[in-house]
Amino acid sequence: MPRPEKIQQVELIKEKISGAKSVFITDYTGLNVEDMTRLRRELLKNKAEFKIAKNTLIRLALQGTIYESISDQLTGQTGLGFGYDDPAVPARVLHDFFKKIAKPKVKVFYLEGREFSGTDLGQIANLPSREVLLAQVIGTIQGPLASLAGTLNEMLSHLVRTIEAIRQQKEIEPQTT
Repeated sequence: MPRPEKIQQVELIKEKISGAKSVFITDYTGLNVEDMTRLRRELLKNKAEFKIAKNTLIRLALQGTIYESISDQLTGQTGLGFGYDDPAVPARVLHDFFKKIAKPKVKVFYLEGREFSGTDLGQIANLPSREVLLAQVIGTIQGPLASLAGTLNEMLSHLVRTIEAIRQQKEIEPQTT
């Protein structure tokens, strides 16, 4: 019979997995307490977190979820990263942090339900943030619309000037005849 604190830890992991937009399975070998604290602080600043648990507890928490296939990656010292806001932000933080330390690595990660290999982390980390991507899309849409609005406005202005010129010409003509 499992102990209550282990059952509670499994439930906590399940809860975090179900609420996360991105999940990272990492090997944190080589991180000392100071490095781990810095990593956790950096992730917390970006609405993400990093948890450590025993592989058997993580396996139990993954049962029945879309992440169940991760179980074969659970060897050695395993840490879990969870991203709750922009799914690419934790990828960027983990990539930059692990690049400085050079020992730990990301084994596999999920972004919004899609699985990626740890070797893909650099590509995802180099993507612009969600806000920047949305601004680029809006700018792409807004540019042609602004141009169209300017063209239509110019055509209407030209029409108004033409009608005004005709009106002025008609006012002058009756006085001369």
